[in-house]
Amino acid sequence: MRRFLVILTVLGLLLMPTMALADEPIRLVVNNVEVQTDVSPVIENDRTLVPVRALSEELGFTVAWDDATETVTLTAGESVIKLTVGQREALVGDRTVLLDVPAVNRGGRVLIPLRFVLEELGAVVEWDEANRIVAVTVPEPAPTPVVDPAALELLSKLEELDNVRIAGEVGVSVGTEGLALTVDAEMETYAQGEDSLTYQTVSMFGMTERTGNALYKGQMWQLDAAGVWSKVEALPELDPALEEPLTPPIELPVEPAVPSSDPNPGAAALNPLANPLESALEDPAALTEMAAEMLNGAEITLSEQSYEGVTYDVVMVSFDAEALGLSGVDAADAAAEGEFTMAFWLAKGTAALHHLDMDMHMTTLESGVESAFDMAGIFFVEPWETPIPFPAEILEAAVPQQ
Repeated sequence: MRRFLVILTVLGLLLMPTMALADEPIRLVVNNVEVQTDVSPVIENDRTLVPVRALSEELGFTVAWDDATETVTLTAGESVIKLTVGQREALVGDRTVLLDVPAVNRGGRVLIPLRFVLEELGAVVEWDEANRIVAVTVPEPAPTPVVDPAALELLSKLEELDNVRIAGEVGVSVGTEGLALTVDAEMETYAQGEDSLTYQTVSMFGMTERTGNALYKGQMWQLDAAGVWSKVEALPELDPALEEPLTPPIELPVEPAVPSSDPNPGAAALNPLANPLESALEDPAALTEMAAEMLNGAEITLSEQSYEGVTYDVVMVSFDAEALGLSGVDAADAAAEGEFTMAFWLAKGTAALHHLDMDMHMTTLESGVESAFDMAGIFFVEPWETPIPFPAEILEAAVPQQ
């Protein structure tokens, strides 16, 4: 008998932690913050059920209760979920889904199957058995664009940059783990109709190089670093199947780009990075036609500012990393944050562009290594009614297009 009592005592001591743990209430943690509920979550058939009211307050979805049918309706944006107490069939939009465990009513409180509901709303649910914690991670909603209709109206009337001279400069710096590269570039472009002439001077590593390109009467020319102009032969036609890229060109630049001959000092002139909004950067008026979801994370505002004693209408267009498609890159452990901003300085009462400011700051973290990319530039626009000053070798050698 004594030995039997000792065995019972030992078993009791061994079981006490397990029994105590079973009595511990289940804790609910949402985005690393514990949620206090008047009714503790419960587990039924290996599924966690939580009080719907407490959860809705924390996650921001609305709850409607139909007492006659004991049906609870959860609404989050365009997502609508309906659950009826005691029934395993739930309605998600127009779709019927079979639940592992139905909603229950405990003392006047409705408890719903947590994982099913939240995963339908895009959240992630994890169960910590050791600490009896239900951890919920809810993704942040897409940022709401801040768009001033008056700013869009001005952009829609932005005059085409034709018969103009554009001159400006841009500075680019790229750095990672103590290594830094700085590039300064100056650009001068003339554009009239289909003809254009561009000079660009790039300085890096203590060296300066001046190059250029031209389009005259349908013929392309290039100026090399030695100062020699040469005609560029027509490029071969591409196979139509190869004209579209196989993958979206969404990535940070590995080296600074230099200006091209495009008279528009937007993405085509500097191409600081390729992204889904490239067409909008080339043609600011295109912003007025973009779908609302493409403007998430964007700000388009209008203000009056002075430059050298003259007042201008300034349309500020700013895109964050999300809008630029850079919130995540190809590698699973990589991420990016930052913004790209353009300021269009327009003459009062017209849609004539006086100058354009561009500024970009982007940081990436990949495999524990942080990199930074910074760019700042300014480009001035002036009417150019006299002929483009093409070099003599182009004027003398060029053959009119047939």
